[in-house]
Amino acid sequence: MTDQSLLDLDEVAGAVRTAVNQQHDLRVHDFVLIEPGGLPRTSSGKIARSACRLAYLDGRLPVTEVAARPG
Repeated sequence: MTDQSLLDLDEVAGAVRTAVNQQHDLRVHDFVLIEPGGLPRTSSGKIARSACRLAYLDGRLPVTEVAARPG
């Protein structure tokens, strides 16, 4: 049994969506879990946001789970 199998994906996604909405007044359109270490990083170890966005849009992120969109 993996740690991921212990998570209720829809429950986690709902909690994240609620927190983001309450704290930032934004809606989360897509909620995905990716493999550990799967985010592109800069040479200094920071998250490479542009590269991450492009990888997501191109379907190149190592996605392990995708939550259904609400409503």
